[in-house]
Amino acid sequence: MAYETECLTLEQTADIYTEWIDRHFPQDEIKPFASIRRMWEAGCYQALGLYRQNADGTRAFAGYAFFVLKKGGDLLLLDYLAIVEEYRGSGAGSSFLKEMKRQFSDYKGILIETEDIDYACSDEQRMVRRKRDAFYARNGALKTGIRGCVYGVHYAIWMLPAAEPVPEVSVKENLEDIYRIIIPGEKYTRHVEIF
Repeated sequence: MAYETECLTLEQTADIYTEWIDRHFPQDEIKPFASIRRMWEAGCYQALGLYRQNADGTRAFAGYAFFVLKKGGDLLLLDYLAIVEEYRGSGAGSSFLKEMKRQFSDYKGILIETEDIDYACSDEQRMVRRKRDAFYARNGALKTGIRGCVYGVHYAIWMLPAAEPVPEVSVKENLEDIYRIIIPGEKYTRHVEIF
């Protein structure tokens, strides 16, 4: 299958958020769209759509990726990534990650949060988290020694390098800066921990 990526407008991003985000992410990981709009309007948020080219010339929506970026920063954060269920296992996710690296070639890499396996509540959760981690590892992402906790959700931090791996100190500094964009002011101190 042939896939193509398209930069989305804020309106397209809002439509995708409304239709798809609840299907793909747990409620405690979904930020209000007002936060996304605030970051977008500040020039710190972007989104990509993934589309499958059909044989008859039509396109089908296959996935989306939302990003937080700091102006002048070395790394950006993959905030949300999801592939529509019918296209999973077809190589769409791997193709999308390669395209993200090309799309954001001005950056040294892409930070990725995965739900921390050590905080899984069941064997099923552990299996899902291991599968997700394996997907990123197969596609060139490197697991850092950095972990984060945002509003009580624990994450392992990965980095998908554009070329050479970025030192962990730089990863941590970029992550702190990006989290401060997502959760500004006093809320950052109360709800974010990076270790």
